[in-house]
Amino acid sequence: GAKLGDLGLIIYNEKRTFAIFADIGPRAHIGEASIATANNLGIPSSPRHGGISSKSVVYIVFAKSGDSKVKTVQEIKQWGQEALTTNGSEDLVKLVMQKVK
Repeated sequence: GAKLGDLGLIIYNEKRTFAIFADIGPRAHIGEASIATANNLGIPSSPRHGGISSKSVVYIVFAKSGDSKVKTVQEIKQWGQEALTTNGSEDLVKLVMQKVK
């Protein structure tokens, strides 16, 4: 149910960052993220030699959350925090982070 422009939360090594779902690729492939997202998570961000196995990264997409408006980094962070607190998702994220330790 995820659509372009929806809010996403990416978790890696007990770090998390919000991002916009902005790319659709092959059905069986998930895991491309922006250089900024990689940097926020401490993942090597070189377009040629960066990245890690997607098996160690958790992606949560808030389906149907997008509004087709361009957002700044600060707006994305605020939007993400609001999404976590208004629908109880923070507890889910804590549970996921415990499982990936």
